[in-house]
Amino acid sequence: DGFVAARKVLQRLWDIEARGASFVITETGFTITPEGIITPRDRAFLLAHLDEAKRIVNCEADDAHLHEA
Repeated sequence: DGFVAARKVLQRLWDIEARGASFVITETGFTITPEGIITPRDRAFLLAHLDEAKRIVNCEADDAHLHEA
């Protein structure tokens, strides 16, 4: 049940995860832990691509980490 995602959004999520972040699903989307791990640029990028980032994180919610198919 795949979908097409923009590589730049997926790559940014991978980069954030590689720094030790975890994505936690919430009622309104997701949060990133630990707090303070994302940069202001990461935050601006994710806000600009929020709908797609939510889809990716929700799609991967059953897995421990985002992964390349």
